[in-house]
Amino acid sequence: MHGESVVKITLAEDWPAVTDTTDAAWQRDRDRVMNDLRAFADEIAILNDARIAQQVPQEGGEMQSVWFMLHGAVQHVIYHAGQIALLKKAVASGK
Repeated sequence: MHGESVVKITLAEDWPAVTDTTDAAWQRDRDRVMNDLRAFADEIAILNDARIAQQVPQEGGEMQSVWFMLHGAVQHVIYHAGQIALLKKAVASGK
């Protein structure tokens, strides 16, 4: 949203090993995610129509609107929220 080019990350960066499974680590990670989501919402709130319609480069060189990218990001978060809900349900039921 700030004009950075597409970032390529390694598999290790995308899926880092979990080495700390304490409650404190879980709370720290939850807090980080919630802070990131709040910052994302704050960024969206200040976008104007022109910026939302602007075309930005994607991996592979294709162009997408900021609007399209924002919808994809929100859908991604919702997908993972659903995964977490299913995991919580499985843990609660003892499966």
